[in-house]
Amino acid sequence: KPLEQREHANVILPNNDRHQITDTTNGHYAPVTYIQVEAPTGTFIASGVVVGKDTLLTNKHVVDATHGDPHAFKAFPSAINQ
Repeated sequence: KPLEQREHANVILPNNDRHQITDTTNGHYAPVTYIQVEAPTGTFIASGVVVGKDTLLTNKHVVDATHGDPHAFKAFPSAINQ
């Protein structure tokens, strides 16, 4: 069915612990995140975007550069107005 004809939207999430943000101009952190990867061949920088409470979206080649070492990946959220 077209979305406007549905009684409710379909949501595929494990838990519905979301809440509506009424003031989108107020918040301490920006969604864009600085990423640093300490790889065997050198240090790389990249960016990511916060897309969930515990989820950061970045490119596959950024994750591949860690060679499976989670300690090689460091994310630094950017603070607003700083």
